[in-house]
Amino acid sequence: MSDYQYYDFRAIDRSLTPSQIDELQHLSSRATINNRRAEFVYQYGAFRGDAEQLVHNMFDLMLHVNSAGARRLLFRLPASLFEASQCDDFLIADTISHYRSGSHIMLDLHFKAINAQADSTDGEGDAIEGSGWLNEMLLLRDELLRGDLRVLYLAWFKAAEQALCDDEIAEDTTEPPLPAGLQDLSRAQQAFAELLQIDRLDIAALALNSPPLSKQPAFKPEEWLPLLSLPEKDDYLLRLSRGEDKLELHLNRRLKMLWQQANATEHTADAEPTTHTTSPERRGIQALLDTCQNYRYKIEKEAAQKAAAAAEHKRQIAAKKRATQLAKLSARKEELWQEAAQLVEQGQAKGYAQAAKHLNDLHDLAAQEGETEQFTPRFQTLIEKYQRRRKFMEHLRDCGLITQ
Repeated sequence: MSDYQYYDFRAIDRSLTPSQIDELQHLSSRATINNRRAEFVYQYGAFRGDAEQLVHNMFDLMLHVNSAGARRLLFRLPASLFEASQCDDFLIADTISHYRSGSHIMLDLHFKAINAQADSTDGEGDAIEGSGWLNEMLLLRDELLRGDLRVLYLAWFKAAEQALCDDEIAEDTTEPPLPAGLQDLSRAQQAFAELLQIDRLDIAALALNSPPLSKQPAFKPEEWLPLLSLPEKDDYLLRLSRGEDKLELHLNRRLKMLWQQANATEHTADAEPTTHTTSPERRGIQALLDTCQNYRYKIEKEAAQKAAAAAEHKRQIAAKKRATQLAKLSARKEELWQEAAQLVEQGQAKGYAQAAKHLNDLHDLAAQEGETEQFTPRFQTLIEKYQRRRKFMEHLRDCGLITQ
């Protein structure tokens, strides 16, 4: 039986050295390697390297997928730019974890097996192909470095859902702080949710209490550079000359601090007293799942009501159109009776179909004009006369004029 394994390693902050590339090439002849990426695919067998150690030493991001349903994203984040304590509320079981490794924080989202949803539409169960996913999710790392924790909330929700199913956590296990902007996920976050098979309706339900992303004036670094002291500017230039990783993030963080302080001071001076809004109350995982289920029921009910209303509108239009057609035939009733009898008498297939159409029009016209009692005996006489003509009878059954 195939044991599919897929590893995709990415170097983001710096390129791989020739010696590192050589080391990677010795791990497998099936690898695709360049100075920013190493990709390993196995249909049988296993990866011979230590994936976690490779991220420690060479890479900034790794995706692992296998045929057992595992999905793993391992981030290496500069400790100077990422405060590990902000992840503490998101840690759950052994699925989401972090630890310090030298000057970096290792953030590990390790789903050992994804429980596919019962109504999954992909038809593939837990198994997926790993190729292409990380291209869609590369920006998750930059989002984390900029303080966007929405990906962690999505990971926590999926991990908590699975842990609850496995009796590893209690129903009242509290959610982490709800981040803003869940109703407007980035493309990378959407890809991550798809990778974990988090249903879009569940995300919409979770986002009901999520405040929108704050709309602040555009940050323009060039306007804040003059506020840096000369020694501080010299320090940034020296660090730039030494090729420091992510220096632009360090500089922009400093400039944004100045910018935010100025905006806060300005708004405090100009604004009228207002009541401070409080963060949404944190809910237990079972309450979250109940919210998702109720939201799904509400959306599906509304969709069914809209579909029923659309179908009724369509029926009414068709009924009006039919009534208009029948009204035009009212003066030709006797002509239609005679023409139907002649067509059946001719004994041709096309004639049977047209005769059945005339009789169906006469039937509906009689119902519309209240003359069903006159139509029935005349129709029955025609049936008795031609009941041995099997094809004609079939056309009448198709029109619903007879049942046998």
